[in-house]
Amino acid sequence: MLVLSSCYLLITFSRGWAINQWWHNRPINTYKGGLFLLTLGAIYSIFAAIMLSHEYTRPFTPIAAYFVAIMAFAKLSTAISGLIRARKLHTLDLTLLKAYALADGTLAIVIAHYALLHLYHPQAASFYAGRFGLVLALIYLIAGAIVTIYSRQKQK
Repeated sequence: MLVLSSCYLLITFSRGWAINQWWHNRPINTYKGGLFLLTLGAIYSIFAAIMLSHEYTRPFTPIAAYFVAIMAFAKLSTAISGLIRARKLHTLDLTLLKAYALADGTLAIVIAHYALLHLYHPQAASFYAGRFGLVLALIYLIAGAIVTIYSRQKQK
């Protein structure tokens, strides 16, 4: 739970930093934003590896599991719609801010995946949710590397 909490803490810090930059009409440093995505991907992969290798036992009641799933899908759907709207504006700053919301949504989906699997197949829930989390962590590592490299080349 400590690693999961650090994922949410980093997402909250990254979004707060980007919103503060946006609110004060300062351009968002996309290099730092890319580094935040890289760090998030690294912490996310640690969380998924712990779920994959160790038996992550966090039992959920059926009502709690369904509530977690509903909240996760709501987070993910609003993040995807916001990312699509931000992409039409063609600003990397806003797209990076929406990418943090998407990271929050995908982390919630991994937890919902675990909670729903734990209801029906508790012995396999940790393994499959961990593999799903590792795939998403790899995507965030690649996205963070692309944003970091792109912003470094843009600064030169």
